[in-house]
Amino acid sequence: MNHRPLCLALILLILASCSSDEGTEPTTAVNTTASDTVESTSIPPDSTSSTQPSTSAEVTTAPTSVVPTSTLDAEVDWREVVETLGQRRQDLYAAPDVSRILDVCGDGSPCAEQLNVQIGDLADKGWRVEGADPFTVLDARVEKFDNDSLETSLLVTVVAVIERTEIAGTIVDEAGTEVAAVEPETEPGFNAQGRFLLGRVGPPDDPWRLISQDTLPEVPA
Repeated sequence: MNHRPLCLALILLILASCSSDEGTEPTTAVNTTASDTVESTSIPPDSTSSTQPSTSAEVTTAPTSVVPTSTLDAEVDWREVVETLGQRRQDLYAAPDVSRILDVCGDGSPCAEQLNVQIGDLADKGWRVEGADPFTVLDARVEKFDNDSLETSLLVTVVAVIERTEIAGTIVDEAGTEVAAVEPETEPGFNAQGRFLLGRVGPPDDPWRLISQDTLPEVPA
């Protein structure tokens, strides 16, 4: 099952029916429930493959070291790191701008490739997502990293619990007219959970960027 809060990068499923009416070919798929109303679901999160993508730090080694979490969690607030990246990504859907993708994703990563297509498509059509609840991380812990210590690691895997979104937002056009409703996919009474692969590829004061993510089973709220 896909989880909408983990799929903020994938909130966009461009409407085939609307694109056809405009005489343009759709670039993404949608599920339609009526001729004039489309219920859009969150796009599933990036799935990591056995080969990790290159980042601007030229890292290709997947994190393998088991982490003593107490030390690492004391040095970095991973809940804040994941929440900041998730909210930046959500903000991109509210104000589509491909030039800001690297504020969220590592260059050349699955995250960046996905957002480049989706944010570019929204911007070209003049569409945006409005009214979505904030991306809220309830808990986060380091699962593993790629070197002997966090200080020398360029890749870190974090498992995070994301608060269920009650209001997932609406895709609207330039005039503010609704194009598609976005429905939360996490069941009521549960929160979403995901595994986030982060790369140290940003500036020293803001180094972590999202490389990819996987959905994990939901957890009780």
